[in-house]
Amino acid sequence: MRAGRFHVLSLVIVLILSTGDSLAQTATGAVNGTVTDQSGAVVSGARVTLSNQKTNIGRQTATSLSGFFLFINVPPGEYALRVTREGFKQIDVPNLLVNVNQTLTQNLRLGVGGSTEVVEVEAESQLVDSTTTELGTVIPQRVVNDLPLNGRNFTQLLTLAPGVTPVSTAQNRSIGCCEGNVGLPGSGFSDASFHGQENRSKLYFFDGIINSNIRGPTYIVIPNIDLIQEFKVVGHDSKTEFGGATGGVVNMVSSSGTNSFHGSGFEYVRNNFFDARDSFADKNSSGPAPFRQNQFGATITGPIIRQKTFFSAGYDGWRFSQPSQYFSYTPTATELTGDFTQSTSSAVQHNLFNPYSTRLVSGKFVRDQFRCDAGGNPLPINASNQQDQTTGAPCNKLPQGLIFTPMQKFFQTYSATPNLAGDLTNNFIQNRSTTNNSNSLQIRVDHRLRGSDTVFFRYTEQRVSVLTPIGEVAYTGGGSQGRNYGGGWTHTFGQSVVLDVRAGYAGRPGVDAAQQNQHPAGLNPMTAAGFGDISKYNGMLVRLATTEWTNGGNNDFGIRGAAPRENPNWSITPNVSWLTGRHNIKNGFWFIDAKRIQQNTYQRYTFADDQTGNPSAASGTTGLSLASALIGLPTSFSGELPQLNGGPVKFKYAAWAAYLQDEWRVKPSVTLTFGLRYDYLTQPQTLDGRLWNALDIPNQRWIIGADKMPELCSLAGRSPCIPDAFWADPHLSNVVLAGKRFFAPGPVKDNWGPRLGIAWAVTPKTVARGGYGLYWDAVPARSQYAQNDLELAVWPSTTAFAGNVNTSADFTGGTQKLITDLEGHFPTPLPTTNPWRPNNTFGDDPKYKDGYSQQWNFEIQRELSASVMLSAAYVGSKNGRLPYTGLANAAGQASPNGTAPSAIDALRPMPWVNANITYSRSIGFSHYNALETRMQRRFTNGLSSLVSYTWSKSTDVSSGYFNVENGTGGGSTVQNFYDPNTARGLSSYDIAHFLSWATVYDLPFGMGKKWLSSGPGSWFLGNWQANYIFQIRSGQPYSLQVTGDIANLKGSAPNIGNYARPNLIADPFKAGPVPSNPDPGCASTVSNGGKAADAVHNATNWFNPCAFSVPSGSFGDSGRNAFRFPHVTNLDFSLFKTVPVRERLSLQMRFEAFNVFNIQNWSGPSNVTINSGTLISKTAGQVTGLQGNPRQLQFGLRLMF
Repeated sequence: MRAGRFHVLSLVIVLILSTGDSLAQTATGAVNGTVTDQSGAVVSGARVTLSNQKTNIGRQTATSLSGFFLFINVPPGEYALRVTREGFKQIDVPNLLVNVNQTLTQNLRLGVGGSTEVVEVEAESQLVDSTTTELGTVIPQRVVNDLPLNGRNFTQLLTLAPGVTPVSTAQNRSIGCCEGNVGLPGSGFSDASFHGQENRSKLYFFDGIINSNIRGPTYIVIPNIDLIQEFKVVGHDSKTEFGGATGGVVNMVSSSGTNSFHGSGFEYVRNNFFDARDSFADKNSSGPAPFRQNQFGATITGPIIRQKTFFSAGYDGWRFSQPSQYFSYTPTATELTGDFTQSTSSAVQHNLFNPYSTRLVSGKFVRDQFRCDAGGNPLPINASNQQDQTTGAPCNKLPQGLIFTPMQKFFQTYSATPNLAGDLTNNFIQNRSTTNNSNSLQIRVDHRLRGSDTVFFRYTEQRVSVLTPIGEVAYTGGGSQGRNYGGGWTHTFGQSVVLDVRAGYAGRPGVDAAQQNQHPAGLNPMTAAGFGDISKYNGMLVRLATTEWTNGGNNDFGIRGAAPRENPNWSITPNVSWLTGRHNIKNGFWFIDAKRIQQNTYQRYTFADDQTGNPSAASGTTGLSLASALIGLPTSFSGELPQLNGGPVKFKYAAWAAYLQDEWRVKPSVTLTFGLRYDYLTQPQTLDGRLWNALDIPNQRWIIGADKMPELCSLAGRSPCIPDAFWADPHLSNVVLAGKRFFAPGPVKDNWGPRLGIAWAVTPKTVARGGYGLYWDAVPARSQYAQNDLELAVWPSTTAFAGNVNTSADFTGGTQKLITDLEGHFPTPLPTTNPWRPNNTFGDDPKYKDGYSQQWNFEIQRELSASVMLSAAYVGSKNGRLPYTGLANAAGQASPNGTAPSAIDALRPMPWVNANITYSRSIGFSHYNALETRMQRRFTNGLSSLVSYTWSKSTDVSSGYFNVENGTGGGSTVQNFYDPNTARGLSSYDIAHFLSWATVYDLPFGMGKKWLSSGPGSWFLGNWQANYIFQIRSGQPYSLQVTGDIANLKGSAPNIGNYARPNLIADPFKAGPVPSNPDPGCASTVSNGGKAADAVHNATNWFNPCAFSVPSGSFGDSGRNAFRFPHVTNLDFSLFKTVPVRERLSLQMRFEAFNVFNIQNWSGPSNVTINSGTLISKTAGQVTGLQGNPRQLQFGLRLMF
């Protein structure tokens, strides 16, 4: 708490004594115009006043020699404009609506007369923007507040803008707890793509202050919807103050207070009773699983000192509870006695063998099976822990003498208990509820110091906690405290120079909810049983390596320590605007200081089938992991502590930028915007002294981040050190020194971004605009790819306690170890003999850099009426230096079956290094072309509507980072790392057609309306409002894949993973046998005992799996992303009834339906793996879920004053 207060105090001091902003992303607008007389001659020296109609705070300027005036840094809101000049009539322009990042033009003509004569003119249309050049869509406050938003998550508003599509393949595409996007489970969340850019390539800003976890990027806090003044999605902006991401910027502005008090309170209720069945998830039940959901909150805004100091504040929260009803198999009481003869699951019916009987026979390890007497009782063991093999019969019961009592007690204490009968496969169903709760607070204060100075400060905090049950009483839980706070200071020097300063913090420190196993029994039973280091590691975890048993849905039994995660960032920026003549020249810089903190505290012992299996039998056919655990013989151990060489990840990095831009009003109808931006990324550096190394596959080097070699391990006794045996390694020369501690990824110094845009008011109702710019993806994902480098190239350091034990050779050599022999006796972590088999497999080229995007657009806007605007834009981009990821250490070409591994190794860059390394280089590329259209009706006569349509195509060779963001079937995106053209295809987030239609409509009945303005009809039928979001889109692309080293790329490496696509031999959407398929099962259909589809486009067979074959010694010829999911149609609808309670107080009843028509939008195939070995998989092409949710109903009450 003290640290938090210190940070807040520090920020306030910075705001008062210095300057600050985050990323210079504008949260304000501007008003300009040209003043002329009746003859058209410009009028200089006219006094122009702009006044906020709700606070009565005004600003003044004078027209220049060219008659031009400009107000910048104008907070969004409603304004009045007044122009006076001696000898002319005064002009008043009321009801000017200024939007975020909008330049509003008002050209005015003065008439000759006295200054006491007042002429009121109607504000020029704000629908057609005649001076700005970006592609942007403003969502006004009324629409933000009233549209049906499932879960009140602002990201649903993103997809109302043209060019923004809702499909995401990024790692942060869903709602999480701590590091990712927080939110209500199942709510309407969108991790959108902007104008064909990758899903990560965007930034969130709140009041011009960064609200992004830039590791993702994801948002830090969800702003209170009722305290959002305005919302705008900006892309392709010619202003160089915008940058840091190639996709675009989400700008939100919080509401400020006014001279009168306003407020609201609300609660929304949902539960399973109101919801429709999911045709897949609920196919075996009468309805959805029971759940409860409540959202509630309140806001208040008003003056502290009228016309000087204002505030806004609010609280909102949610409570969510729903059981997973997950089925699993958990240890039974009988099994925990060592008796596996009554186990019902087929997965646990393996024969058991005594590890203490291990011996070598003819060069092979063999063991004796456990035996029982005629009564079914296990035979006793002798001093060698073996049974008499001349009597009894084999059985699956452990002798009591071999059961390790502490382990038996451990499971009896910390294991879930079966609660389900009659199911031979599962004996446990999780009926306890998973909970997800949130509490959020926001407060903002605005103050006008004097005419030339204004300041504001906003603090937003959102605390989210998630608890997932384990068994009947245990749980894993965590949470996070998202904080986004900061403020700004604007100072005007005379009438021509404006200093705008903002600073802020964004961070969400938390504990990973999935890695926080807890149990009400606490740690005492572990300590009492004799287990060691329990307090040191805050517990102990046991994992059964095979899939026979889980702990009531969780893979771990026991308790573990905390897993804190944090990605804090501070940002600060000064910006100066200089108004001279027709020019608005602006320059500034920004700085982000960011960190990555990841720590773990745990010890884990893993038990496998092998220790009680037959070493001579095929793997996975004998032995049981639970039996091995009851005997106390683990197969491996691992542990981490928050200390150097114990596993923590702690590093920092920073981003700088500087820009210069000019908005030149060439003439009243033409505005030219041009400028230059420079982004600089610093070198990431560890904070705890950890060694930073790199694997340089292109140059066949392992690079150590040092200027001299570490000591020999025999001398140092701890890592980092060079193992003595490594000096005899044949590839010793491939290990080199970087000459400095930090070098990869290196600083990025080449991010120069020129931009040019033009806006031309062809007529007062028609505007043409266009622009070109070079943009850099400087900020997104840098933290994550830097961490990949850090965690791949660990050697000659160590990051954890880990090792393998209890092999067959250990039993013959007498070196086997019980779990208690390891606990408290972890060896000092020392590096492996060489670095050629790293545990982590994600890495990057040490020269990896951020991507760029050349973007261009041309748009025509036309005012159809005083309230309706139509626009059409061509939008394009050519993008390069993007992440391109694949098996860089595999062979660069396919080899026929039977090719010697040594011949394949000759085709690999580093044949002595693992082939399964997922390696990224910045050599990817993509293209985007689109028609983006929009028809917008501003709120008039009770109706506001926005229709957007995008027809687009995005192609690339990789759709995201680390080969995990390529969508369904994405593992086969890059078949051959050294031939990127074979990976070219539709982007995995590509949506060919997307139509969105959002409307807010006050029905014309009731008090003050056209019909039924009074009487009983008005009471019941009046004051209703209908709102909806209708969207229909194409399905997203997907690829198919095959398992195994089909093209023979790994050579002598132990493994490589899956990478290939199948061959296409027939029409996949034609049912029936495929005789040309070499799999005999494809000669007949499923109904006749074969594998060919009887019909396609159904849940069993979306496509005919027999239309594909498994390649042999070659890559598959099926195209990347050659297929698409079904299209998606959805309508969210709400109906409001407002009841006046008294003057300035009303009650609103809300009825909301998400997917009101209950359209069951099927997902694409969940299984896109075509083969099982050399044969076709019968389950390929099955559909097992929906895209989105079935119908959900929500009811709410809202009190407003």
